Amino acid sequence: MGAVSQLCADDPTFSMIRRYVASVFIDPKTLGEKAPVQFANGSANFAGLDDRVTTMLDPIGLQLNDPVAHRASSQTLILDYSGGQFPLTTKWLQGFFGGRVVAATPTNPAPARGQQTYGIVVVLGHDFALRFLGE
Repeated sequence: MGAVSQLCADDPTFSMIRRYVASVFIDPKTLGEKAPVQFANGSANFAGLDDRVTTMLDPIGLQLNDPVAHRASSQTLILDYSGGQFPLTTKWLQGFFGGRVVAATPTNPAPARGQQTYGIVVVLGHDFALRFLGE
């Protein structure tokens, strides 16, 4: 069959696929910020969520770094290490993932092992994992 790309829903309502398709065309001004983005899995109930989200969003033009595991977080957080340098990207990420934007420094909140401390890190919380699964 060769190289095949497909969307296989874990969500029986298909709401995540609909959200993805509705968001896939990101404004070129947002992509032009070239914000370094990393996803960290803080869901505690969905192993590999960070990898799946990175793979899902890689083709749409965001500057994605390798994902990492993160300590558990009930809520999705968008850690802004840039001091506000990437407002359009931050706004798009908040619109897609929900969550609260947190002004972060390299030491606060304490980063997970392998986590970048520049650009933007999206800590995928338990709340996002439930939405991803349609619960």
